[in-house]
Parts: sequence; structure tokens; C-alpha cells
Amino acid sequence: MTEIDAFIIAWTGRGESARTVATAIEPVVRSLTVVYSNQDDERWDGPGEWVAVPDDWFYGPKFAETLRRQLERDDPGVMLQVQADATCEDWPALVTRCAETFGSRERLAVWAPDVSFTPLPLRVTHLADAGQHLHHVALVDGIVWALSADAVVRLARHDYGINNVGWGIDWAAACYARATGREVLLDSTVHVTHPASRGYRTDDAEKQMETFLDQLDDDEQAARELVGGFLAPRRSARPVRDGLREALKHRVHVLRARVADARAGSREDERRQVPGTVGGP
Repeated sequence: MTEIDAFIIAWTGRGESARTVATAIEPVVRSLTVVYSNQDDERWDGPGEWVAVPDDWFYGPKFAETLRRQLERDDPGVMLQVQADATCEDWPALVTRCAETFGSRERLAVWAPDVSFTPLPLRVTHLADAGQHLHHVALVDGIVWALSADAVVRLARHDYGINNVGWGIDWAAACYARATGREVLLDSTVHVTHPASRGYRTDDAEKQMETFLDQLDDDEQAARELVGGFLAPRRSARPVRDGLREALKHRVHVLRARVADARAGSREDERRQVPGTVGGP
């Protein structure tokens, strides 16, 4: 199975949630690094390596730091990145599914689970089914996602000093994949929940994104036009409503899984019970 190098990005108020994710995934990844900042310059620690960065670093420079550290490895491989405000019912299963998918698909460049409260739900980004509950998509939201080694190399060549908020990084990854004939896949068997709120101005983020994406090469710019043209008529003007719908679908999926597990456990208990005895509590 493909080995995974995991990075968690955390900030003020998200230290404990980063620690929770780190504790869950540390046993099933090759390496784990938490890149964090907080307003009080407080030292945080937990499973893996914890790297403090300036508190005025938003997602852009923190993501750049994960790229830099990944490329310092002797054999950089698949990089999984998790934002600390994301939650998942089974983080180890997410990592395992990510590793299995990269291990079985040589052309895979970008992988992501199904995420709630995103402007890029599957119904908007879906291109075609890829089998085994995988879907070819136009692009994915970088809340929780994984990148192939060559995608890491390409993204590391961009200047992130002009993109503190970090919008457009997911576009850059998808455009690289499209321009080089690689796959961008969403995995609908793995579900991640993400809050709908944000702590920055949308207009600032959009301006930084446009400047950042000017760095794409000609083939990537062509891919951007194709992706943008595909998404434009499918995007909703009410992403919060869509996020609620996706969150409800996720909750129903979790409840159904728990009921199925409970039923399976009950049947197993009945099968194991010896006639003439009474099962324990």
C-alpha cells in the first residue's frame, strides 16, 4: 500500500482539534507534521512533529510550508493535508482509502473525500464515474485532500507570498492535473464535515486568488478556462443551503452505517450464544 505523509494545518482555537486528528492518524501514516500558529505564541505539541509559524500566516503560506517540508524528504510521496477544523467519523479509514486509491491508480494526482459545507459539492463538480465509488471531478476543495509527488513538485514552484488567504490552490492543482493528463478524484465513501463560517474577507481572497493563478503556465491556463466554463452554469447562488443539504446527507450516511453495524453485532451475538445459556449484559 502507498505510504502517506500527513500534514495538519491549525490556527488559534484549533489546537485541540488538531491534536485529535493527529492522534487518530499518526498510527497509519509514514510521517505526521502539524503546521500551526496562535495569537499568544503558545507552544503546542502532540503526536508527530509540530511546527510553529507566524500567526499572520493564513492558509497560503502554511500550505507552502507543508510543500517545502515534504520536498525535503529523500523520497517524497503522497502528501495528505488536513485543515484542523475538519471532522471525520473515522480518520484512519480515510487515510487507508487514500493510500489504497493512490496505490491502484498510477495517473492519480489529486484525491479528496466528500466534504460538507463546500462551494464545490459533487453534484457541481462531477464529470464521470470512475468505479468503486470514485468520481472524476473538475476540482476538489482543499479542506482535506491528497497530492501525488509530482503535483507537490509543481505546486511548490508557485509564489505563495501573494496569496495569504490561499484561495486558488485547489484550482492550481486541478489545472496541473488536467494539463498533464492526470486524474482528479473525489471519493464518496469517505465523508468529512467542515464548518460553513470563515474568518476573512471574500473580496480579499478573490483578489489574491486571481493574482496567484496568473502564475499558471499556458496549458494550465487553458485547463482553467475549461474547468471554469464547466462549473459556471452548475454553481448555485446559495452555497450555505447546499452545505446544509450535504451535511444532512452525511449525517444520514453515518446513522445508517451505525444501524447496520449494530444489527451485524446483534446477529453475531445470537450466532455465538450457546443453547440453554443467557447472553451477558
